[in-house]
Amino acid sequence: MEKIRSDRPLVLLLILLAGAVFAAGINWGLPGKPNVEPLLAASATLAQQEHLAGIKVQKDAGEWNDDATRASDVAQHPVADRSRPVTLLENAVFPTDEAIAAQNAGFARLLKTHARVEADFHKTNEEDEDIGRNLHALDVRLYNAREQYLQANDSQLLAQMAQDAHARAEIIRRYRLYSYQPDEMITFRALARMHPDQNDFDPRMYQYGGLWIYPVGGLLKGASLVGWITPIGNTTNYLDHPDQFGQLYIVARAYAALWGMIGVAAVFALLRRLGAARAVAAMGAMAFTLMPVVLDLAHEAKPHLPGTVLILLAILAASNYVRSGKWCWAIFASLLCGLAGGMVLSGLAAIVLIPAMPALRRDSTGKLVGITVAGVIIMAIVYFATNPYVAINLVHNPEVVRSNLANTAAMYPASGLVAGIVRGVLLIAAGTSLPLAVVGLLGALFLVRCKRKPAESEAAEPANGILAMLAVLAVVMLMAMIRVAAGKPGEFGRFALLPDVALLLAAFTLPGRLPQAGMRLALAALLVVVVAGFGAAYEVGFLRDSTPQTSRLDAAQDLPLAAKTHSTLTLLLPDDPAPYNLPPVDLFRWRIVLLPKGEQTGDMPHGLLVRPDDTISLSPLATPLSWANKTFLIESH
Repeated sequence: MEKIRSDRPLVLLLILLAGAVFAAGINWGLPGKPNVEPLLAASATLAQQEHLAGIKVQKDAGEWNDDATRASDVAQHPVADRSRPVTLLENAVFPTDEAIAAQNAGFARLLKTHARVEADFHKTNEEDEDIGRNLHALDVRLYNAREQYLQANDSQLLAQMAQDAHARAEIIRRYRLYSYQPDEMITFRALARMHPDQNDFDPRMYQYGGLWIYPVGGLLKGASLVGWITPIGNTTNYLDHPDQFGQLYIVARAYAALWGMIGVAAVFALLRRLGAARAVAAMGAMAFTLMPVVLDLAHEAKPHLPGTVLILLAILAASNYVRSGKWCWAIFASLLCGLAGGMVLSGLAAIVLIPAMPALRRDSTGKLVGITVAGVIIMAIVYFATNPYVAINLVHNPEVVRSNLANTAAMYPASGLVAGIVRGVLLIAAGTSLPLAVVGLLGALFLVRCKRKPAESEAAEPANGILAMLAVLAVVMLMAMIRVAAGKPGEFGRFALLPDVALLLAAFTLPGRLPQAGMRLALAALLVVVVAGFGAAYEVGFLRDSTPQTSRLDAAQDLPLAAKTHSTLTLLLPDDPAPYNLPPVDLFRWRIVLLPKGEQTGDMPHGLLVRPDDTISLSPLATPLSWANKTFLIESH
């Protein structure tokens, strides 16, 4: 107990340090950047700019479907057939004004009046407000007159233009509400599906658990009450003030970062329990803070870091049971396992800890069965307490559960074993940093080969238990990950977070094997420096995307240059256009084509293929797990 108390000031300092690191760049990639909107409507006419107002965008895009049987993370208007290229935005144009005037005398007179007023406006150096208002009114009349002409003469072209308006509004809505991280918006879509005034708190999405969704909602409500964020009543207002919607992301990211800070204390405690000296344990906690996968997830509004931290806390509690055999620790560990599953669905893997506790203590068969049964029941109660609508809907609305699970399964189909292993190894090396992964593997192999003597102190058994539980959980999660890892982008590395932490803990057990204190500190410090070298690129990326000029805007400037070599202004996209996978482009000029799913065929349309660079590089300058400071590949086809 005295040792724990003496560690507290150091742990507090480590937590504060982690908080500072996680807070830097927490406002990365938010909607509402001032340089984006002008690019989206660079060639829009005055009449077309009328459709950029929030109320018009919402009307043209259509309300988000509130179908009670559709999960929140399921696309609301998916393209049904992805077996062939689909034109999302044609950008069909009116016939020339001269052509319409030749067939319509009324339009010809309106066109002459517009030309005269426009000339008068320019003569005043565009400073006469009355003439300016008159010119704007004539712009609108011309736009309406063109539509009336098409209604009478070319209804097919008019229908295409209406389809363009709908597609354009959907894209604009994404740029005004979505961040640069594609999954963050899911949380807010789930919160938007709730209707507290009708006692409806069903998020209709369950891979992100209630321990994530409900606290984020509560934090947003509290932040609005104290004036930290601007409360807005509806989506239309958010569309007019995307910078205020961006404030919501910061609150949700802060919740993830808070759990990351708790994780620092958990890693320190685990290393101390494994026998590490105070200084070595502190350096291990610092390495946890700076590890690429932790830095990435602490800057994203997603529950994977909190879920992993809860598993680490469950391992600590379980190790207390291994040492003491007291039921209270078994109950507490089971409760934490339930909370891990209640935070994120993948956290349910923590269930393996429940039978592992009595097995590692070598309890009698009766006690092992009793603790396992009681622990699983406690875990289930906690899970359903934090996710009550899973149980409710399994009985009353099973379709929404099927919708959610089917969508998740569709995103993670099973893949080849060899390819999955190769990609899994790459993602782990990227998430930990390659040197730390190698040292961690050596540490793990050393611990496996080392023949430990029978326990001579009460600390020896918990240490053995911690290592065994970490190993079992890491293997379980790795097997699940490898099964679907082939071909996945770098962000998929979040599912290897627990194995990454296990490698970190194994790496920081090696200094304790060295004979001299100076050598132990030197090795631990070297590991921290190496991890910091890899994590620095992620921190720089977040800071860069917190500024007005981001990598996406750099890519947006490259597109017109690439287009000069092309006869058509066509963009070819693998996925629906959104701020995370497409730099801001002129939506009133470019034709946008959605490519088929899977491998591209030879009949791909001519145009510029634009896609994020998902190369998984192990260079210390690369950030394959992060969507911040993303580079884009632009290829001519």
